[in-house]
Amino acid sequence: MNLAKKVASTAQYDIFARVPKEFGTVIRHGEVLATAMNGGWEFFTAGSAMSYALEYDEDPIAAFDRCIKNGHAVHWINQNATVISADKPEARRAYVIAVGMMVIFEGRQFEIVREANRNLGLKFIGFVGVL
Repeated sequence: MNLAKKVASTAQYDIFARVPKEFGTVIRHGEVLATAMNGGWEFFTAGSAMSYALEYDEDPIAAFDRCIKNGHAVHWINQNATVISADKPEARRAYVIAVGMMVIFEGRQFEIVREANRNLGLKFIGFVGVL
C-alpha cells in the first residue's frame, strides 16, 4: 500500500504528499516539509524537544520540562536555509504541508499556521485519541 505519492521534484528534493490519517497527516521529527509559497517551494524541518533529547542521549522528560518552564515551544517547524552551490546534492524526500492543514506530530494534533517573516508554526489542537 503506497502511503505517499510523488507530486514534484526540485534540484534538491523529491516532494511527496502523504495520505492523511483520520486526524491529519503524520509528520516526524527531522523530516523535511515542503509548502508551495511565492511561486516555488519553501522547505522546513519539523522538530521536538523530546526527540532532539533522545537523538543526543539526553533525558526527554527533563527537556520537555525545561521547555515548559522557560516558555519555549515543545514542537516547532524551522525554515531551512538556502544554499547556492556548484555541487548537485543527492535528492532527498520532502513531504507536502500547507497553511491550515491538520497534522499529527508525536501523538498531538496541530494546525499549520502562518507566522511572521514567511515562517510557519504549529497551533496545538489536542491529543490524538483522547476524548
